[in-house]
Amino acid sequence: ASGNPLRLAAAALKTRVIRALDNMTPEQKGFAVGILFGDKSGISGSDKTILSQTGIMHVFAVSGLHVGFVLALGMGLAKLLRLKKWLFAMVAFIPILLYAAMADFTPSVTRALVMATVGLLAYVLGREREKWTSLAVAAGVCLLWRPYFLFDVGFQLSFLAVAGVFYLSPCLEKVLPGKGALRNSFALTLAAQLAIMPIVAWNFHVVTLLGMLISPLLIFVAGVVVVGGLATLLLSYSFIGPYF
Repeated sequence: ASGNPLRLAAAALKTRVIRALDNMTPEQKGFAVGILFGDKSGISGSDKTILSQTGIMHVFAVSGLHVGFVLALGMGLAKLLRLKKWLFAMVAFIPILLYAAMADFTPSVTRALVMATVGLLAYVLGREREKWTSLAVAAGVCLLWRPYFLFDVGFQLSFLAVAGVFYLSPCLEKVLPGKGALRNSFALTLAAQLAIMPIVAWNFHVVTLLGMLISPLLIFVAGVVVVGGLATLLLSYSFIGPYF
């Protein structure tokens, strides 16, 4: 694994991003690295306890949401360059592959990577993107690659959350008050939280309504951090010079 070019490139990029955050306080840097890569080693034990008790620790588990932000950036760049379908898909795919490697191919990231790849292939081939099919393909690929994922809590939470979004969010959008992006965001978050609640309660012995209420805001914060981290990487190449 140490000689794998993808792993080496991802490790170098990750190191560069972390170095670019050195101007933060240790606590701020710990939170930023946790949101960016799921590495919670820089977060103190007391902070971890608070995050767990309030039900918002999931923000520090790199998920499909993070991969989605990276994919959006890649697709935005591809659209800006006005690339044809195959080149468009490649430019969109490479950033999410590197990001998945930086996050060490955790179950949730691998699931999101496979689903994004299926979506890009559907776009290239001119086929309809079917969400349940892409979720099933992701499960199959993950379990063929690493069968022990089946017993991983992160794997279970990731797939249940996505299934909850697919199945429950349309129902919640019909009954929740308000309208527009805010209602849709809350419906998506609530659907995912409801779907994973049994697994969370069983494994972590905690169920909290606070996490459900503030998760939409935290999702926005996570997006800002992920996009800001990637921007930091690009700027560091422009102004600091390469570290490797």
